[in-house]
Amino acid sequence: MSSLPVDMISIRGLERRDHASWLPLWHENMEHQAAEEITQNSWAAICDRKRDVWGLGVFVAAGDDNGNGNDTKYLAGILH
Repeated sequence: MSSLPVDMISIRGLERRDHASWLPLWHENMEHQAAEEITQNSWAAICDRKRDVWGLGVFVAAGDDNGNGNDTKYLAGILH
């Protein structure tokens, strides 16, 4: 098992812009058993900072940094 350099990993709160990356991980976690309404309500709650529901994402650099500091990151894991 290989490990990633620490500078390739970041953890932050999930944001609305992360929805497309979050959705496949959510479905995998729920084994595709969550109704669409539950999925939509869960995402809305995670993104609403006034609610007591939080989501964190683990983002990993895709390794395409051209020295400009704009390395593309993909969502590799979620925690709710």
